[in-house]
Amino acid sequence: MDQQIATNSIDDFCLVCGGYTKCLHFQVLACRACSAFYKRTVQLKRTYQCLNGSKNCDLILRKEKGLPICRYCRMQRCKEIGMCVGE
Repeated sequence: MDQQIATNSIDDFCLVCGGYTKCLHFQVLACRACSAFYKRTVQLKRTYQCLNGSKNCDLILRKEKGLPICRYCRMQRCKEIGMCVGE
């Protein structure tokens, strides 16, 4: 289950997409959208392909421009920062 822990900092940003957040989700500072994406991907055992084939998409820039966020790179970023489904 997703564990939410409030943080004391005023301005906290999701380590995946750069969006605003005030809680830890899956043991890392992540927004609700990214934590829901991670949980859904793990539960449904989904796999994705990179949108542009580089496997290194700039998630923050794509989000700022209103472009779709690459699911492959988003999931890789979730893993890199240590998201972990609860024990």
